[in-house]
Order: sequence, then C-alpha cells, then structure tokens
Amino acid sequence: MVLKPVFKEQQIDDLKNLVLQMQLQLRQLKQCTQCNTALTINDAQQNKVRLIDVASLQQNVPNPFTNTTTISYSLPQKFSAAEIIITDKNGKRLKQINLSGAGKGSVHVDASTLASGAYNYSLYVDEKLIATRQMVLAKY
Repeated sequence: MVLKPVFKEQQIDDLKNLVLQMQLQLRQLKQCTQCNTALTINDAQQNKVRLIDVASLQQNVPNPFTNTTTISYSLPQKFSAAEIIITDKNGKRLKQINLSGAGKGSVHVDASTLASGAYNYSLYVDEKLIATRQMVLAKY
C-alpha cells in the first residue's frame, strides 16, 4: 500500500503561487542578462520590491575599425562618477571619457590619431572596474 501525502487546498495554492513567483523572477533575470538593464524583483520572503543596479560594457562596433567606433554601456541608477578609459597594450592611458546619466548609453570614439593595433577600453563606475574589452584599429 502506497501512502500519499495529504495537502490542504491552501498549501497547494501557496505552492502554486510560489512556483509562479519563481517563474516570473526567472523570466526577469533572463531579460536582465539579455539587455543589461536594471531589474525589479519581487522578494517573496520579505514582500518588498528591490532594485538591482547593473553596470555593463559591450563590445565596440565595428571591430576591427578604421577611424571611428561606438562603445555601448549601461550605468546603474545611482553612481557618483563613471568613465571609459582607453589604453594601449602597455597599459598607457590614451583617452578618458567621462560618462553621465543612468541606463543605456554609447560614445563615439575617434581614433584617427592612433596607430593600427589592439587597444583596451575599460568601464569604471565609482572607481570600480566593471569590465575591460579589446578593440582593434586597422588602418589600410
């Protein structure tokens, strides 16, 4: 004889609601990783809404490039200072671009005065390194 657990209807409803909340949070997390934007999550344990601030740096487009390229980024809702710093292969700082405004943004970089080669660019928010990427300048 197999014994089956007996659940009250309220317990079943509670479990269904919990599963639905988790599915919603999973969908929101997937969207956040796809678009790198701020995400609002319903915290089931505390029944509060909290904001997760994210900062991100995308790959420049086009890459490689000849004279100009575009760097896209996302900044959190609250920050004091943000900047993109471009360096050469030895780490020498070549260009500093100050950023403002929360959310998604982009900067156009004119590298026509630089020699062909690989360069790094990094996003710093409140003096914290968020990410570093490489771009290739190819003059013909």
